[in-house]
Amino acid sequence: MDAKEKIKRVDYNIEYAHIYTDKKFGVEQKRSIEILKDTVRKLKRLNKSYVLSILIDEYNPSNPILNIKEFLSDLKKFDASPDFVCFESKLAHDYKILLKEMEDPLRKEYTKYIEKHKKIPCSFLIATWYLKRLGFLIVDKKDLNYLGKNSKKTFVAKKIITILPKRYQKIEARGLEIIASTRFKKHINNILNIFF
Repeated sequence: MDAKEKIKRVDYNIEYAHIYTDKKFGVEQKRSIEILKDTVRKLKRLNKSYVLSILIDEYNPSNPILNIKEFLSDLKKFDASPDFVCFESKLAHDYKILLKEMEDPLRKEYTKYIEKHKKIPCSFLIATWYLKRLGFLIVDKKDLNYLGKNSKKTFVAKKIITILPKRYQKIEARGLEIIASTRFKKHINNILNIFF
């Protein structure tokens, strides 16, 4: 999607309760929901529109135990049902598009890694996820599960907020480094991470 193309956007796309399929709903998701609710209260006071997104990582785990239906039910119990759910493996499909956008030497570094490991690194998937949420990489509707009463909302936002545990800080920074090597670098200011 071209950066100049006019598309409908909400003010914020908020990711929260990130989970791997070899884990179950727990303390991290609960803490993320607390921060989400506080963030949403602030956005409502500012009269800002938003959508809620969940990214489920089933790309990396080898022993999945997460029951998606139960996970979504747990979120509902906390009054934190998402508008959109994306599976991380869906982000891996666009790696060639993002590679073309990157400048050397970072592009060469990632190309070499992908060819050697036959796998897309997490930082690359993060950059893809950010750019999709901002509308700079095409979002295929079949890659998102549209859920609940807010299913008519638009996925793409002017700004994004990602709520994650502090241990993700380094890898998220690497994702931003990838975006900084593309023509979308000026939009890094529209990406906000809240770490806990």
